Order: sequence, then C-alpha cells, then structure tokens
Amino acid sequence: MPVFGGAVVSKSPARLVLALAVLWGLATLGAGPAAAQEPEPAGAAAAGLQPWDPPETPVIIGAGGVSGLYFPVAGAIARIAEDHGGALLSPALVESTGGSMENLVRLSMGDLTFGIARSDRQHNAWHGLGEFAGMGPHDALRTVLALHSEPLTLIARADAGIEAFGDLPGHRINLGPEGTDTRLLLELVLHAEGWTIDEAFTQVLAIPFGEQMTALCGDRVDLVAFVAGHPSGTIHRALEACPTVLVPIAGPAIEALLTGNPVLIPTTIPGDFYPAVPEPVATIGPVAVLTTTRAVDEALVAALVDVILDNPDAFRGQHPALRDLTAAHMARDGLTAPFHTGARRAFEARGLRP
Repeated sequence: MPVFGGAVVSKSPARLVLALAVLWGLATLGAGPAAAQEPEPAGAAAAGLQPWDPPETPVIIGAGGVSGLYFPVAGAIARIAEDHGGALLSPALVESTGGSMENLVRLSMGDLTFGIARSDRQHNAWHGLGEFAGMGPHDALRTVLALHSEPLTLIARADAGIEAFGDLPGHRINLGPEGTDTRLLLELVLHAEGWTIDEAFTQVLAIPFGEQMTALCGDRVDLVAFVAGHPSGTIHRALEACPTVLVPIAGPAIEALLTGNPVLIPTTIPGDFYPAVPEPVATIGPVAVLTTTRAVDEALVAALVDVILDNPDAFRGQHPALRDLTAAHMARDGLTAPFHTGARRAFEARGLRP
C-alpha cells in the first residue's frame, strides 16, 4: 500500500448503497436512539465491549475520495496520531471511501475505527431519518470532535446585480436536481426568509451540479450553489470560469434558522482562499465531524483527542481547511450524536464541556 504522510492508505472496494443499507439494518436491528447526551458506561469494559488491542488492531480512519477534502483531513489526523500518540494510536491508516454515508454504515459494522461525516448526515443516521430512514437509528454512533465547516456557497454572475442575500428574488436560479444535499439546504434557507421558490424567482432550473457553471457563464442562470469545504478545487475553477461573486448568507432570518439547530453553524469563507474572493464571506453550513461508536475503547478516543488538542499548530498546519480550528470549535459545533466518553473526558480536562 502507498504511504500518505506517515499513514498507510488503502483503497476500499466499491460498495453499493443498497448493500450498505441491508448491513446497517442487520447491525442496528431493534435499536433506537436515546437522549442526545445520554449517560453511558465509563469505558468499553463497563459496557461489556471488547477492549481495544492496539498491537493487533490498527486505527482505521474512513475518509472520502482521494480527490476530496476528507481524504487530506483524515491524513492530517493519522499523522498526528502516529507522530504524537505512541503505540496506542499507531499504526493509523486512512482508507478512501465513498464519504459520509459509507463511513457511517461501516462504523456500525465495526469496519472502521473512526470516520468523517457531515453533521447533517450524522444527525440522520443517529435518528434513522432521510437517507437512513430504511436502516433504523444508529444509536451506537458517538462524536469525537468537530472539524472544518462545509458552507453553502452561492456564486452569482458579476453582472447579475446580486450582492447580498436579499437580492436573490427576481433572478434565475439553479437549485440542482431534486433530493440533492445542496438543493435541500438552499430550499431551507430560502424558506427561512419566507420566500416561496416559484414566486421569488423568474426561473428555477434543476441543472446537474457538474454542468451549472457552464450554464452560469453562458447566461442561462444568474445564480448557482455548492455545499463544500474550503478551499475547494471545484469552487476555485468555478470562480475562475467567468466574472463571478460570492453571495453572503446572513441576516435575522438566517440567525433564527440557526437557533437550536445543531446541524448548521454560522461560518465564513476566508478571503484569501481564492484570488476572486478578497474578503471573507459570511454563510452557513453543516460541519465535518470525526465520528466513532461506543464500541471503541475510551482510552483510545481520549488519546486521539489529546494529541490533537496538545499539538494544535502541527494539526492546523497540515491543511488550510484546518487552520482556523480551535478547541472550543471542536468541542461545540455539529454535535448531532452524543460525545464518546473518551472525547468528553479529554475536553473536560481542559475546561471545555461538550
């Protein structure tokens, strides 16, 4: 296997979502979610689970595709684990996967130690909603820590006259195909403003996301959207395709939408990630969350959180998406499943209460 920055990288075989759903159902048969911060036994032994055996069982971190953001972020976690975690966290392997859904299902199967997943996907998995509705709640999921945000990113043609979120009505918009994450989030934001989609826009299209920049630059639409972590090669290419601007998402209605909503957080797209974006742009979005299950030993999870919190500069310096992370952010944002007892112990030792 090739080596990725000190972590061995393996390429997982393709897995059909249907097969994952069947396996999920077998793994969670009869399960149901408890309260979001339920008390649980203090460690795997108290829970009747097998203790972690680091010499025989490597730490495996489910990432995403090798061209996406999850893969280098998982690599940063693996490097910190191996460089500073000692025998308990070594070897740490990064596995390329299909992303959030595959990671969450394989966690339930005991096929991964940790996996990166978006907070909205973690929420649906914990409760058995949305794309996980046929699989049942995954009440063994546990949060380790929050990572980078994945903002809703609105890109408008520079000549469309869209400078603020309130300028959207009266324009042509691409919402993307039915049922996509970006479309669902954009519809949620529009409804928060009290806008009926058909009444607010002169034209609503469902152009696939891979084709929407051609439509934007070709003057077929005035506005397109992505949900992505930053910096993103896709967003960089989109902003360079023709004269465009990023549209802020902010205001009282957006603040109200965020109140009591653990899935979304206010965030910004930094002003120095892209040449076409000189100033930070306010927006909202879900959060990438490092996730595990209650079957993973408390000492192992605490050790991983400890090495990340004890070496913040080394961790943040490995990728631009991590550069603004703080301990408070990692203990607070995107918490749509209960904290693992090991993670909670590590945060509380530093005066942070997840």
